[in-house]
Amino acid sequence: MMHEMGIFHKSVVAMLSLKEWAFKKPIFIGDTLHLTLEVTAKHPGESKRVGSIDRLMRLINQHGEIVQEGSSDVLVLKQAPA
Repeated sequence: MMHEMGIFHKSVVAMLSLKEWAFKKPIFIGDTLHLTLEVTAKHPGESKRVGSIDRLMRLINQHGEIVQEGSSDVLVLKQAPA
């Protein structure tokens, strides 16, 4: 879903880990889903080009119920100083 939305289209270099993923409730045909994403930590690292971020993602149905939830680390490009 994030890929289709283009959230990290030009910044993510690689997925580093999928720490955990929980399937909390079923998803049914006809459900309307939306995604919330929270950056929980950033790690600049030693590279001038890339760092990493930790993300918490929640997939929520039309009733406001969390149906899936998990966290992931990704390698991202650093923005050049202005």
